[in-house]
Amino acid sequence: MASHKPLILVIDDELTICRNCVKILSKMDYDVRYALNGYDALEMVDETVFDVVVTDLKMSNVGGMEVLRRLK
Repeated sequence: MASHKPLILVIDDELTICRNCVKILSKMDYDVRYALNGYDALEMVDETVFDVVVTDLKMSNVGGMEVLRRLK
C-alpha cells in the first residue's frame, strides 16, 4: 500500500508565520498548505481532507477556536 505525505493546514493571520511553518514542515516531508484567516481555512477544509490543522487562536472574523469547533 502506498503511503501519502501527511497533509497539514496552517492557519494564521500573519503571512510570515505561515511561510515559516510551511518552510519548516516541508523540510520534514509534510505537505503543507496555509490560510490567512478562518473563513478561507473553512473553505479549504470543505474541498480537502487535512490530516492535521495548526491554528492561531486569535484572528479577526473567524478565530481559531471557532474554526476548531466547526471542524469537529
